[in-house]
Amino acid sequence: QTPISPEQANVDQLRTILVSAPDNETLRSAYASALVGLDYAESANANITGDNRPFFFYRPNASPCIFLIHGFGASPYEMRPLGAFLFQKGISVYGLLLDGHATSSSDFETTKKEEWVAGVERRMDDLKPLCRHIFIGGLSFGGDLAIAAGKNQNITGIVSINSPIFFRDARIMDAEKYLPFVKATSRNLTEHQSPYYYRSIPTEAIVEMADFIKALKLNLPSIKRPILIIQSWKDERVMPESAEFIRNTIGSKKITRKYYPEGTHVLTLGPLNETLGEDILIFMGKLSPPR
Repeated sequence: QTPISPEQANVDQLRTILVSAPDNETLRSAYASALVGLDYAESANANITGDNRPFFFYRPNASPCIFLIHGFGASPYEMRPLGAFLFQKGISVYGLLLDGHATSSSDFETTKKEEWVAGVERRMDDLKPLCRHIFIGGLSFGGDLAIAAGKNQNITGIVSINSPIFFRDARIMDAEKYLPFVKATSRNLTEHQSPYYYRSIPTEAIVEMADFIKALKLNLPSIKRPILIIQSWKDERVMPESAEFIRNTIGSKKITRKYYPEGTHVLTLGPLNETLGEDILIFMGKLSPPR
């Protein structure tokens, strides 16, 4: 059994104390700081630095909170601009680092979809003591993970941003048949992107993602939480029909759909980040009125 780190022990102790004093803001702020300390310690152990680390922008007495998940082969870097915008508007924001990301392609290759799900559930559970209303949102495959979490988590609403059901490159969903021939696929990255994204994408990891999406398609009718579906018409990776499939298949009775005529796949790093943020704020405001 892996020994508990001092940082984890601190989180656990403060969470236990919070049970008896859930509205004590001094304790709540200490707990939020302890979560940040735990993330920094775990990142340091894995040699993860800078904007690749998870982030937590905590707003005392804030309601609601939003939990943001980055895309496949990416890192929390791509969610920070959206997180910063929402934080400025009074929201507490947590940006997750998915397992197997921001370390090495060999880590990525051996990470299973169950580990991505478990990582989401673990940190979502950690946030519960601080949030009356928890929203979960994700970009690209992070959006698929966010939608799936809506089946198991008692969350207020889901935000899906360019989440794939259908890819422009149809080979992605058939990745398993390429396993014997193609170990990894290289992608072109700019010098600026290189520290935050994997240049080499293992086929094993693509298979895990594809299998997750196939299961999600079947599970959509059982997901009942309110959802905001955002899709760029000019998305260069995801077919816009993905948004229509989610809308027509998900079990939610409260669906808000936004199509952006402009904007690329990674909306959070482009000029539409604030438009995206405003649409999310409106959605959150309707479902989590102030006290």
